[in-house]
Amino acid sequence: MNIKGDLLVKNTGLTFIARLVPMLVALVTIPYVIHGLGTERFGVLSLAWLIVGSASIFDFGIGRATTKFVAEALGKNQTDRVSTIVWTSIASQVTLGIVAGIFLYIFTPLLTSRILKISPSIEKESALTFALLSLAIPVVLCTKNLSGVLEAMQRFDLITCIQIPSSSFTALLPAIGVFFGLKLPAIMLLIVGGWMASVGAYLYVCLKVLPSLRTNISADRKLMRSLLSFGGWVTVCNILVPILVSSDRFLIGALLSVRELAYYIPPYEMAFRLLIIPGVLGTIVFPAFSTLAAINESRLGKLYFRTLLYVLVLMGPMVVTMILFAGTILEHWLGKGFAAESTTLFQILLLGMLFNGLAQIPATLLDGIGRPDVRAKIFLCYLLPYVVLAYILIMKMGILGAAVAWTIRAGIECGLFFVASWKLKRFKLASVTQSGFFKGVVALGCLVVTATAIRGISNVGLLVESSAGLIMLGLFATGIWRFVLDETDKRSLLKFAVLPSLSSRQ
Repeated sequence: MNIKGDLLVKNTGLTFIARLVPMLVALVTIPYVIHGLGTERFGVLSLAWLIVGSASIFDFGIGRATTKFVAEALGKNQTDRVSTIVWTSIASQVTLGIVAGIFLYIFTPLLTSRILKISPSIEKESALTFALLSLAIPVVLCTKNLSGVLEAMQRFDLITCIQIPSSSFTALLPAIGVFFGLKLPAIMLLIVGGWMASVGAYLYVCLKVLPSLRTNISADRKLMRSLLSFGGWVTVCNILVPILVSSDRFLIGALLSVRELAYYIPPYEMAFRLLIIPGVLGTIVFPAFSTLAAINESRLGKLYFRTLLYVLVLMGPMVVTMILFAGTILEHWLGKGFAAESTTLFQILLLGMLFNGLAQIPATLLDGIGRPDVRAKIFLCYLLPYVVLAYILIMKMGILGAAVAWTIRAGIECGLFFVASWKLKRFKLASVTQSGFFKGVVALGCLVVTATAIRGISNVGLLVESSAGLIMLGLFATGIWRFVLDETDKRSLLKFAVLPSLSSRQ
């Protein structure tokens, strides 16, 4: 496994681009879709997206296991074994996806008529939308599986070429449907068709870069058991994480109304998009953590804390700035009415996302060192208390209570993961100090103080506030570059900035 800095930076940059472009498309199209469908229909569409995003419940850890097993086989030059791993995992995913799709189809009437508070006028339309969604579950699972094969091969360039149009069309197709006056079921059918095209593209690329997949099509039951064995505790996490992440919205839909979701989901989604930063970094360093845990624990500690530093200095200033200008962002994006309803919960959710983003790195470390069981046990410990807390706060405070509960949960989770990873690996204090993590914390603290001072100055106008914010971010970036990043970081970042140079090095 090649874990040199240049490769990690290049892959990180490509993956950021692949996730950033669809996010920008979604930011543009969501207001149009809300206006065209209405708040309640958009709430139904949002829940459909949420269900697809939670499809990893039915993954049973096979996607993560596939990435690990394929990477190991390629590292040992066992290319003949790669084909068996891939086709065995695909067969497993298709089977599990069909079962999950049937379950969703059967469960749909209960979901739309009794669990969610949906107006009778769109109940049938919503039921058909969720029924069509059941077709997508096997497709989504196979897409994740095939992209995991390319991750194991360090072919993030190919993943980027597929993911940008695929994810962008997922956000764009509803807007196209609204433009042509289509109903929710027709829009969902368009989205499912887009996902099918995506899995076809991934399969085509995998067949090109791994020609053995075309000649050795076979599955191994023993290997399937190995995949499931590795993914056992990962499966528990895959079940619990979507529940923890999405239960706030389901509780809002059940305790309040689907209409209230329209005021909660857009700011939530904007804040949630910030998690592409730890998500990308976690994807890149997962195989590196696995390798270094076996051969060099001192380098493991340094990489771990450097990754935490990157999350802090990339995500931290974005969170602080968005909290500072939360009301202005929502007003210009969704209108004054939306800003009045959602500004405070947006600010609270942004803080929670920072906690959650930091927590993802020790969570990735636990998987990398072969201890996903610890991660799952932590989730199990606070699942019920969190749901109870969210229930109480939503009943007392409405959608604002959901944001408060989410942020409290994220903060507790972050602390527990840090403690667990430290106890298991017993990192030396030198790993923390040499990584520059403490310096990053101090720099972010100074940024928070400065932002608070800017916020405390009233009646200065948006132009002055924006100018002060830009100066604040410029000083923060300068301080990070001069005093926090080491020479290796700087060289790697400069090399990635020169794209033609990177292309010539491939």
